[in-house]
Amino acid sequence: NHDKFFFLNNVSQEDNKYFLSESDLFVSASQYDGISVSILESMAVGTPVLVSDIEPNREIIKSGFNGFLFKKDSSEDLVGIFRSYITQINNFSHIRYNARDTIERIADLDSNIDNFIHFIQSRFDIDI
Repeated sequence: NHDKFFFLNNVSQEDNKYFLSESDLFVSASQYDGISVSILESMAVGTPVLVSDIEPNREIIKSGFNGFLFKKDSSEDLVGIFRSYITQINNFSHIRYNARDTIERIADLDSNIDNFIHFIQSRFDIDI
């Protein structure tokens, strides 16, 4: 039902996973943040995210592909994207898949270790 908002207090990790997976959209209007675990958790269960256009979010979110970015100082931009998404929700089913796929790729430990080793080797001209 797209006409209700629920604000929850503390919930268990299992309940959190359930609520995120049942949600139509996760919204975060943070102006200063590191990489947000709540955004990653939402994407991991395939819930589209609408988040502020700050550096850590731009590293993960490609607006319209695996989530949505809005201008961090613009409530009008947030509301505009929100309305567009909710009124055309069926046109954005690919976002759920792409969000989950993004997390699977960045959470791949073997790939990340290989990338880190390559970075260290090239940065410091050493062989590991």
